[in-house]
Amino acid sequence: NKTASILTNFEKIKILFNEFSKNMTYVSDPRASVEMVQFPSETMKIKGGDCDDLSVSLSSLLESVGIQTAFVDFIEPDGVSHVNLLVNTGISPENSALITNNDKKFFIRKNVTGKEEIWIPIETTSQSDFHSSWEIASEKFHNEAVNKLGLVKGNVEIIDVY
Repeated sequence: NKTASILTNFEKIKILFNEFSKNMTYVSDPRASVEMVQFPSETMKIKGGDCDDLSVSLSSLLESVGIQTAFVDFIEPDGVSHVNLLVNTGISPENSALITNNDKKFFIRKNVTGKEEIWIPIETTSQSDFHSSWEIASEKFHNEAVNKLGLVKGNVEIIDVY
C-alpha cells in the first residue's frame, strides 16, 4: 500500500511522541539564572526536564530510528528562549493532504540529501497527545517564525541535528 509506506515516518513520530510524552513531566532548570541541558539519559532517568531537555531527548529517540530532526529556538526580546522540535515526516509536499489540509501546520524544508519534504513542529512540553502538541507548536511556529518574520529577523533559529 503506497499511502501506508508514505506515512511510515509520520506514524513512527506519532507513536514515539505519545509514548515519550506520557512518561515525562515538565521540570524547569534548578537555577533559573543558568540554562542547563541534560543528556537524554538524564532526562529519561528522572522522567522530566524543561523544553530543551525534552526536545533533546525526543530528538535523540527519533534520530535513533532514522528520523531527521532540528531544534527551533524562539528568542524573546527579553533574552528568554524556548525550544521546540522540528521533525521531518519524509512526506513530499505534493502528498501533504495525507496528514493535513492546513498548510500552517507544516514547513517545507530540504532533507540531508537536498530533497524538499514536510517538516512538522512539535511542542515537547505540552504534556498532551501528539496532535495537540503538533497544533500548539504549529501555531507558535507560524505566528513567531512566519507572520512576525522571526526567521528573517533572527528571533527564530532552526538548528539541524546531525
